[in-house]
Amino acid sequence: MNWNDSKRVNEITGYLALMAVPGVGPVALSKLIKGFASADSACKQSVSDYVEKAGISRALASTIVEKLDLERASRMVEKIHQFNWGVMLDTDVGYPGSLLEISSRPPILFYLGSYTDEDVTAIAIVGSRLASESGREFANKISAELAADGITIVSGLAHGIDRAAHKGALFASGRTIAVLGSGLDYNFSPSDRKQVEAIADSGVVFSEFTIGTPTLPENFPRRNRIISGLSQGVIVVEAALRSGALLTANNALDQNRELFAVPGFPGRRQSQGANELIKQGATLFTCTEDLYRQLPRLRRGVSARKVRSFEKLTPVEEKIVEKVTEGPMQIDVLSSELGLSVSETLPTLLALELRGVVRELSGKRFSLNE
Repeated sequence: MNWNDSKRVNEITGYLALMAVPGVGPVALSKLIKGFASADSACKQSVSDYVEKAGISRALASTIVEKLDLERASRMVEKIHQFNWGVMLDTDVGYPGSLLEISSRPPILFYLGSYTDEDVTAIAIVGSRLASESGREFANKISAELAADGITIVSGLAHGIDRAAHKGALFASGRTIAVLGSGLDYNFSPSDRKQVEAIADSGVVFSEFTIGTPTLPENFPRRNRIISGLSQGVIVVEAALRSGALLTANNALDQNRELFAVPGFPGRRQSQGANELIKQGATLFTCTEDLYRQLPRLRRGVSARKVRSFEKLTPVEEKIVEKVTEGPMQIDVLSSELGLSVSETLPTLLALELRGVVRELSGKRFSLNE
């Protein structure tokens, strides 16, 4: 980041100042930025302007005028600069596109390392902190295999399954993303700090929490929706019935991501959550081929271009293939994006399915076939 760019620094300061005001969540912040074209400008308005131009309540507008503290936000920005953190705003070109798809995207992300175009193809591997040795070994193995295929591995850096997943990706010289439930300046142990540095060298470490934020239980649901949001699918390796991994799984479903679960012995507590997910419809995962069957676009070499090279497609068929290459799409959504009715789209989809170009998934969703 160019810290000599005063406009950029002022915008980050504006974000932090507004987000620190009680009652200003992502929705209100978005209204403020849209209403005044920037966070910096949104920090300099009157109560009536907030109500009229941003469409927020008069009570919240009064709170902003009363509580906004630009000096405190400016001091925080100075510390971020000193720590050499990267900063992404949800209005930036480089902000992860997959996070823009979710309703609860973090307005600001702090990071170490680099987020690249390669990281668009990402899979989350999550599970219990109290994982068995076999569970950790399995997470490590599948992570290494997927990373070797060019897939970025996303997880939460916690001990157990998460840590094994990161290590597998690093072992395969692949890319990995860690999402923290604390600030990037958290007081890690020497071994944890070494892991953070290794991930930053081979990927990126993200946090939406600012300087001085400790690891707190209430932070993990927020962390988990970023883990699933960055990914095209989530694999749960081991999880108890009440665990953070299941929260990530629920986020994956809410965000229309593919969900996979590794089956475990019924008598083991750490298998109960994953087994329950399978009962509820998650795809059973035993090897990477299970992932590629559900998400064939992730397989190296599978693309709409490859399909077109073997198939003579009509213009409408080409548009459908381009859409489902991005991920499974529900027929209503697909029809809307094509500007067609469902009755017009369905026969074409069925023709493509008979030719082996697309496949139908549960919930009237269609994806590119492998």
